[in-house]
Amino acid sequence: MNTAEIVDKAPLNVDPNDPNHWDLVKATQYGIVSRCKEIVEKEGVDVRKPDKDNITLLHWAAINNRHEVVDFYMSKGAIVDAIGGDLNATPLHWAVRQGHQSMVASLMRHGADPSIRDAEGSAALHIASQFSFWPIVAFLIAKGVDVDTYDTNGLTPLMWAVLRSKGPDTVRVLLGLGADPNLVDRKFRNLPLHFAIETPSPDSFELLLEITRDLQQHNGKGNSPISLASGKKEWMAEQIETELENRGITRTRGVRRIFSTKARRTGLLYAVSLFFLIAAGYVFDTNNVYLGPWASKFAAIICLYIFVFLAIKIAVPSSEVTLKMPICWSEATKTYITGVGLLVLWPVINVGWLSTLIYIICTPLLHYVFYKTVTADPGYIPTDRNVQYSSIIELAENEKLDSSTLCTSSLIKRPLRSKYCGTSKKLVARFDHYCPWVNNAVGFGNHKYFVMYLSLLIVNLSWHFYAISLYWSSEHGCNIDFSQRGSVLRAFACSGFVTWQFFHTCLHLIWVTLLLVTQLHFVLVQGVTTNERIRAHRYNYLTVRNSQIVHNAFNRGVLLNFLDFFEINLCGKKALYVDWRRKLELGPEFKAFAHKTGEENV
Repeated sequence: MNTAEIVDKAPLNVDPNDPNHWDLVKATQYGIVSRCKEIVEKEGVDVRKPDKDNITLLHWAAINNRHEVVDFYMSKGAIVDAIGGDLNATPLHWAVRQGHQSMVASLMRHGADPSIRDAEGSAALHIASQFSFWPIVAFLIAKGVDVDTYDTNGLTPLMWAVLRSKGPDTVRVLLGLGADPNLVDRKFRNLPLHFAIETPSPDSFELLLEITRDLQQHNGKGNSPISLASGKKEWMAEQIETELENRGITRTRGVRRIFSTKARRTGLLYAVSLFFLIAAGYVFDTNNVYLGPWASKFAAIICLYIFVFLAIKIAVPSSEVTLKMPICWSEATKTYITGVGLLVLWPVINVGWLSTLIYIICTPLLHYVFYKTVTADPGYIPTDRNVQYSSIIELAENEKLDSSTLCTSSLIKRPLRSKYCGTSKKLVARFDHYCPWVNNAVGFGNHKYFVMYLSLLIVNLSWHFYAISLYWSSEHGCNIDFSQRGSVLRAFACSGFVTWQFFHTCLHLIWVTLLLVTQLHFVLVQGVTTNERIRAHRYNYLTVRNSQIVHNAFNRGVLLNFLDFFEINLCGKKALYVDWRRKLELGPEFKAFAHKTGEENV
């Protein structure tokens, strides 16, 4: 007896909402295992036979994610790779189209063949890529499916992911698991990069631009990526041109030929920043007989800015300016302030032995911790292909594979408190934020150096603020009596270099102090990172009410937070030394603290 016959023999005049009277197909769709067993065993139904639409019971169980029903039918001899429906698809195809990752895993355990093509010529991996179900994409590849397999239309999964783009995640996963971006489709000879340029939402363009080997490759119509982008999407054409220059493939022209390497361009950004600061100080100097009136000085400053802007615009790509300019300006500002302090202020003022000692100790230390902040590993989490595969399979089989548990870029289990840094393009342990002023992510490995850097920078800026006030009142400096009327204006007019330095000292002192206070409040008082505070609602170890964190499993109090952060022991109190690169779940040390603080009642 087949499923169609069972449906035909369904009793009349019964309650349609009573599962005990449902036919076999409906019981299968809703996962009523007891009813399925009752019908199959009492009526002797052959679960392998399809209905009039060539659909088997296993298809219905798979598309509705009914695991127990699938297991029962397989025990009764169901054909796991049965072909059915309009698309001549297998139950695995149906499960993939619905995004049921655990059902895909279950069918694979029962021996489903992911290489079978449906009527559209697509295997399971192609379908998952078309629908942007990246967890299933990752699972199938981890189970051994060829990441670069072509469908009967001549397209690879990567090409489908680009064409049907619903965000960059699926493309990123495919590339991370070894998809070749240099393959071409078999009909039009397009690279995935060609497809990325043609799609209405090219989320994958920058990902592919960085790793496509031949950016000048022509497709079947004779179009290279840059010719395809020209006239349609000029911003893409400019990025391709810049990438070609960076690789030394196309000859750079004019000034860009001189600054053809990243190191030279970084040096240029630092040089023009320092030049602007020094030149502006010279312009503001009232002793300059060539530039008297203030209107002329401001006009000269505007001309300086235009010159620097054009020099950078001509020589350095805009994307590189965005990335490198903050740290170059920061370093140039510190150089200028220190230079004026040593060459102008130091010879004519007496700050006292204690202030001198503080400056001598703190200034070299400032540059040391700045170097550590910039160069130290912020806590990048290492990746390994075997670890990637095991993580993907484990999570998928438990229906837990998503962006909260697996990083779609590094493709490993996401440790607690970690986050993928889009600028450094790596997963960072105990991620705080990306700081353009140090050109590095701030995380587990360098966060304490960052806080120390801010603290020492405040000390350094405060010293210069104090030194300038002494310079203005010193007999060998400006000799200004601030009790007299107009003394402030005379102080500003005394020395253009000192005035310009004072402006930058005050500006940086304000924002650095605010940043340090914020950092200390998050780290010591709340026990969270900046990322956790901003996105608190995303993390299950934080309890948020009315946009406020009311409980944090990692908050051990100000003193212990301090010891944990700097990894030191003090006054009998011991820090918790946690390797946040491998911390996947709350350990007993934090669970005990959570229990003690009444987490269960929050």
